[in-house]
Amino acid sequence: MADTLDLPVPIPDGVGDIVRAATMAALLPVTSGSKKELADRMSEVMVGAQKAIEDLAKSVPLDTRVTALNVVGNAFATAVRFGNKRALKGAVKIYEAADALIEAKQSPLMWALIQTHLGAILEADARLRKDPLALEAAIARYKGVTDSLGRDEHGYDWALAHVRRAMALYKMATMIPEKSTEHLKAAASAFEESLTVYDKAQMPLRWAEVMNHYGVVQMALGGHGNAEAILQQSISTFRKVLEIRRRNVTPLLWAQTSNNLGAACFALAKRTNEDYLLQEAAACFQGAIQIFRQSRGQKKRAKVIAQNLLRVEQMLNEDEDAA
Repeated sequence: MADTLDLPVPIPDGVGDIVRAATMAALLPVTSGSKKELADRMSEVMVGAQKAIEDLAKSVPLDTRVTALNVVGNAFATAVRFGNKRALKGAVKIYEAADALIEAKQSPLMWALIQTHLGAILEADARLRKDPLALEAAIARYKGVTDSLGRDEHGYDWALAHVRRAMALYKMATMIPEKSTEHLKAAASAFEESLTVYDKAQMPLRWAEVMNHYGVVQMALGGHGNAEAILQQSISTFRKVLEIRRRNVTPLLWAQTSNNLGAACFALAKRTNEDYLLQEAAACFQGAIQIFRQSRGQKKRAKVIAQNLLRVEQMLNEDEDAA
């Protein structure tokens, strides 16, 4: 799904602020160097952009008003991402105004885009306030998209909504521990749905990304019920991902999945005490540590993995002593 901005003709006064807000929201996440000056400038432009939307004449086509609301909502959401927490309410308000103007049957992809942005900003709200109700509302938005978009007509957008819902359900599992199994199973099912569209042969990188998330959910489910079986499934999932995420091609992604595979092997080894699982875990952790130590901003992550490697080596030494 792509964000677009339809401009009314003739162009009324104030539309320039809408264009500037949309442009800055797109530039800010990818600009190099200090982002503060651009973020401050965008905050100023957002005020004018919001007023420009309110001043749009009723004669302006509906689709144009919806796209204008959407891109200004994006500007507010980007401001939240870069530390302006006060912009969160503004983002929700603007997206909801767009939602009130459009129906799924009328313009399914634009409607789905608005639902997706609303879900994302509600997730941000849930994270800031640690509020499961906001996260539940986000999950409902994503489910609305999967229920409304046809898999055959809009397969990739339908699959993406399943992925977003699955990841939000995974967050919900950590937020409400007493219902974690329920939410993790729902997340696994949503990932499975998306994988009916994201094909390994046609979309290998996206397939690997979704499979990696799926393996994490399986590993989390390993703490509930039939742990050994689900952990073995998780190990199998990560091994398949590493067929695509190769160390010499995408080292950081390889390290991410290698670390996950090591964690899954270690979790199962603690239940079965199988040396081959401990050895595989050690090899995975060692490889991930090497990559992360060489990567900017990943030193802390490497340190955490090194601690896990130490625990694996201790178990291997204990087994040698016992033998």
